[in-house]
Amino acid sequence: YAIDPQKGKVVWKFVTHDPVRPDDPEGGGAIVGGPLVTGEGLVIFGTVATPAKHRPPEQVRAQTNALYAVNRGGKLVWRYPPTGTLGNPLVAPPAVSPDGSRVYAITALMDERECGRHAATRYVRCDTIAGSIRC
Repeated sequence: YAIDPQKGKVVWKFVTHDPVRPDDPEGGGAIVGGPLVTGEGLVIFGTVATPAKHRPPEQVRAQTNALYAVNRGGKLVWRYPPTGTLGNPLVAPPAVSPDGSRVYAITALMDERECGRHAATRYVRCDTIAGSIRC
């Protein structure tokens, strides 16, 4: 949510999602920590997959581990990965590089499929403009 600090009213809200299953209202995962706001006004945050405990086992769907960048108006700019989920959960809010060009996110265990030979670094590094991976 974006809240007007003077009036305490909701300005906009953004719902995380799983692009593979847009009909699943809980597919996007739970937001990890607080958002990061860049100098350009991008609101960047990560989600972590959590099980939907109130659903019967046959209805539980997996949620996603992903990074999102939303503009000041609450519209999606990018999502990483664009579809699907990171191999491991994000465990802390994202951070931005000093020059604002990259976003860093920490995962519980780096999945080799994300960065191959750089798996030991245990972080995901994305371009802030396009959301593309930088290994």
